[in-house]
Amino acid sequence: MPRSMLRDPEAERARILFPEDVNMAAVSRATKIPAATLHRYRQKSDGIPLEALRRIVKVRGLTDEEIVRIIRR
Repeated sequence: MPRSMLRDPEAERARILFPEDVNMAAVSRATKIPAATLHRYRQKSDGIPLEALRRIVKVRGLTDEEIVRIIRR
C-alpha cells in the first residue's frame, strides 16, 4: 500500500504550516489574515487560497522541502 494512503495529508499539511508552538496571533498580524481564518485553515488546510498560503509560508520562513511537502500532499 502506498505511504500516502496511510497518512492523513491534510493533518500533515496543517502540522507543517501551524505547529503547536506557533503564535497564531503573530502570524495573523504579519500576514494580515484574521486569526479566525487561520484557525479555520488549521482545521481544513486543503482549502487555503494560494495567495494566503504564499503569505503564511513567507512569514513562517518554511524551507523548500517543507513547501514541497505541503504542495505534494
